[in-house]
Amino acid sequence: MKKYLLVILACLNLFKTPTYSQTIPYHDHVMIVILENKNYGSIIGSSDAPYLNSLLADSNCALLEKYFALTHPSQPNYVRLFSGDGQSVILDFDPISSTLPYTTENLGGSLLKKGYSFIGYSEDLPSVGYTGSDVGQWVRRHCPWLDWQDASQNGIPAKDNLPFTSFPSDYDSLPTLCWVIPNLDNDMHDGTVPQGDAWVKKNLAGYVKWAKTHNSLLIITFDETESYISNNKVPAIFIGQNVIGGSYSNTKYNHYDMLRTLEEMYGLPYAGESSSGNSIYEIWKNTVITFTHDFYVSDDVTIQIYPHPIASSATMLVHGLKVNHTSDIHLKIFDITGKEITAQMNIGGIQQAKGGDLSIDIDRGNLSGGTYFYEIINKDKLVAKDKFIIQ
Repeated sequence: MKKYLLVILACLNLFKTPTYSQTIPYHDHVMIVILENKNYGSIIGSSDAPYLNSLLADSNCALLEKYFALTHPSQPNYVRLFSGDGQSVILDFDPISSTLPYTTENLGGSLLKKGYSFIGYSEDLPSVGYTGSDVGQWVRRHCPWLDWQDASQNGIPAKDNLPFTSFPSDYDSLPTLCWVIPNLDNDMHDGTVPQGDAWVKKNLAGYVKWAKTHNSLLIITFDETESYISNNKVPAIFIGQNVIGGSYSNTKYNHYDMLRTLEEMYGLPYAGESSSGNSIYEIWKNTVITFTHDFYVSDDVTIQIYPHPIASSATMLVHGLKVNHTSDIHLKIFDITGKEITAQMNIGGIQQAKGGDLSIDIDRGNLSGGTYFYEIINKDKLVAKDKFIIQ
């Protein structure tokens, strides 16, 4: 009877959903630049934005071709990207003073609580720590960290709300993560696309060059499109030392996904809707993907693939699998239709490392970029089945 019970339990475990985790590479510095109200096609491929388009040819620059703002108008997008929640903000008016400061989790507050640093730089901010209404070409609605300034929980200190004139020339002195907000003329809201493009080149080209050799990152995106009737698709550009250059169109992302990606980068709690978002994994050189399977009662198998996504080659490590002979292990590859395509991928010999771990060298062979599935077979038994991505 006990034997039959174990068989039943093992069969039930075959239908458990495997869990997996991925690690986004840590960056010493991240800079986020938010520009204003432009459709994807108004920037990407446009002669009006020569500098931004020149970045796309860089081997350390990734373009997300399916990145979307969340709503209209501007302010709700900024607040959502910063905190994962609209905080009841639906228009561009100053938030009701009696509701401020907010105390909910947010990107800046979470960084500070974990011992990292955060600064919001905004062009033409009247003074350090200013939280008043619009002045000249500076507008409050583009600086979401103001809404949490000096809060008792998850607060942003006034000293971290700085004018762009405080932006350092020594990039090593930058905080762990900063937001950079140009004024209305230079963010393309009131000014032109060429004007905003020139501002980015003048003020940030030095950081771009530096970031590619100093484990750092620049993110450039837009709050929303210029038209309420569009699909809200906006450019999202990542450039830095850990980025795999190219255009990415396999997955749709939005501002919540951007927030989740940054939270995972620094091991922060998920704020608001970022908890149900999708992290942006495929653009990084040094991502490690770890799968944990419970296919058999007697085995707790963990698989690591690194680097992931796979650009040319990678190593698969299998932990916790009891193996008598490496010749008993077989790796099979399938496309998204379920067709086996193992022969199209170069799979090296299976090595048994110290401690019993298995190491399998894999090469993409002639497979094109996309999502694939693998199975690991021990003799005739399925050990693990899950997905991986080829860049």
